Amino acid sequence: MDFEHRIALTLIGALIGFLLSQSINVLAFFRRPKFSINNRFSGIVSAYTGGDSTCEPAYQNLGFWIENTGYETALNTRIFISNIEVREVEEDSWEDLGFEFSELEKPIDIIPPGKSVLVTVGSITSQSKSLSLRLIFFGRDEIDQNLNADTFMKKQYRIEFVVLCDNKNSHLSQKVVFDLTDELFGAPHFWSEQS
Repeated sequence: MDFEHRIALTLIGALIGFLLSQSINVLAFFRRPKFSINNRFSGIVSAYTGGDSTCEPAYQNLGFWIENTGYETALNTRIFISNIEVREVEEDSWEDLGFEFSELEKPIDIIPPGKSVLVTVGSITSQSKSLSLRLIFFGRDEIDQNLNADTFMKKQYRIEFVVLCDNKNSHLSQKVVFDLTDELFGAPHFWSEQS
């Protein structure tokens, strides 16, 4: 076997090895965790109509279900809010709050393939009538006060979420609408002056 044939065989072997190693990467890419957000019931995940006394205000918890539609388990899933827009009624245009990029309070340890997890984003009470988010920076008064003022009496929220996990190829950026004006789920009586 002469020198040219050896070089050709070496190059062919290297090419086959390279293609095999990349096929493993391609397979891992297609099996990665993938996320899908399902915003059922206008984004209201739980509600309470309030008690007989003023000590028990009505509230609505806003959230969504996040599903892992991939073939691998999603580990250490973190959810960030990157933008918030509000309006009072559907006829109004969306008002951008200029909200800073912030992380929701609690990461999700694991999401197995094909399973969903409920994520509670925040709540609105009949006393405050403004959105209180469950963020990591909870307690930073200036941001909380600005958010309370900007969301007071707003009934529709469009929030952009960024979802990440330990797999660097798995991420999702999606806007979710929370609609408290929905007759079936929004319970318009929530905004009455009964607080």
